[in-house]
Amino acid sequence: MKVPVIVITSDDQPETRQHVLKGGAQAMLIKPATIDALEGALKKAGVIS
Repeated sequence: MKVPVIVITSDDQPETRQHVLKGGAQAMLIKPATIDALEGALKKAGVIS
């Protein structure tokens, strides 16, 4: 079973995003993350429709 990973961080450096996504996360959101951004990430990860 695959568990979707969505990283929420205050680090907005491009190399961090690259590292996170290369590591297998489906999304990376920058704090403060909005509900809309989180909902979009969950939809993209296939958690909700």
